[in-house]
Amino acid sequence: MLHHPTARRGLRLLLGLAVTGSLLAACGDDDDASNAGDDTEADGGDATTTTGDDGDSGGGEGLANRVCEELTAAEVSEATGLELDDVEGDAGSCTYQSDGGAFIALVVTDVAGVSGDLVMQGARSGCSGDPSDIDVDGADEAFTCEASSVTIVGAVGNGILAVASGADLSGSGADLVEALTGLMELAISEA
Repeated sequence: MLHHPTARRGLRLLLGLAVTGSLLAACGDDDDASNAGDDTEADGGDATTTTGDDGDSGGGEGLANRVCEELTAAEVSEATGLELDDVEGDAGSCTYQSDGGAFIALVVTDVAGVSGDLVMQGARSGCSGDPSDIDVDGADEAFTCEASSVTIVGAVGNGILAVASGADLSGSGADLVEALTGLMELAISEA
């Protein structure tokens, strides 16, 4: 049994990253899922939404490759209302945490040109139960759900899919969905 707070936080952080990663993996990168350049269904019916930045090279791919550099612990703290002072990660994923027991895992994936409906369907497939639609400024679509008892918020917009999970064990009383929504707004605005 883990009794040390840092060990428990580390375990929860790994769980959060695993859950967040599985949500993004559910989206897959199947070439058949991409309809780049084709905004209508084959039957000539309703147009489908595609994510993207209309060819602007500064879109989702850039943030997905530099998320930890672009979204500092200070910026994420301001966006979420959680006191976060440490950031670790690589090109497309970061973890933000504090000595007080708050942590957030964030994964950003470039989805420019991929059907937004397919992206969100894949992202939502990792949820336990039914996800709830939420409003995120700047997002084409967003949701929140639970997965393995971890709170998840995901949003697609500006050529990226951002998925975050987190916990606030500090007892600050912060609304975690609200905090993660703030992070989605920051990520989408930076893409």
